[in-house]
Amino acid sequence: MTFAAKKSAATPVLSVTQAMHEAIQRIFQSNDAQAVADVMTSELRAEGYRVYWRAQDQAAETPPNGSRPMLLGTDPLQHRFLEAWVPDDLDALQQDRLQLLQLVVDIRMRQQGELAYLFNSVSQLGQAERLQRALYAIADQASTDHDMNQTLRALHAILGTLMYAENFYIALYDNRRDAIRFAYYVDINDTETPPPNEFVPMQSICNSVTWHLIREGRPLYGN
Repeated sequence: MTFAAKKSAATPVLSVTQAMHEAIQRIFQSNDAQAVADVMTSELRAEGYRVYWRAQDQAAETPPNGSRPMLLGTDPLQHRFLEAWVPDDLDALQQDRLQLLQLVVDIRMRQQGELAYLFNSVSQLGQAERLQRALYAIADQASTDHDMNQTLRALHAILGTLMYAENFYIALYDNRRDAIRFAYYVDINDTETPPPNEFVPMQSICNSVTWHLIREGRPLYGN
């Protein structure tokens, strides 16, 4: 009888430990803050806790009597908190379990924020390096004795190292004629290249992206 009682008493502790272990594994396998929140939501809502997001500049909601808000973690990328309403009368085991989950969630969300910051910094450095190389290449082209067509083709290729540029053209605007001509023109779908010395009236391309850029002084799409 004594052995059976000890075995029965130990079972809930082992069950909680296994559940905690699985929850912590899922939290550290999560790729973003929302995935972490989903793990916590499934873990705590089954026990009747309310789990929710709150913006950092948003006032906390008033929990029902007998409950209190508990901060589970901070999402530094979206500037929001993951919180839950927990009962005031938690026993020691429940309190320890929630505090451990709280610690793991906060660590994981901060890790994700730091990784995103590092990734963005590395991406910016890489983009700056590619831009610097492109500027040197453009300056090098300007100092060569290539003809204009060769120079513009080289410029097109350099631009292709920075962004998608399979379709690319250079339009020169003549204010007196109120018309443009295409000094360079490449389109993978439209293979009929406009003659470089032929002027196209602005009226004939009314409301196109080129017309909008010349008339308004800013792009219709993008930056």
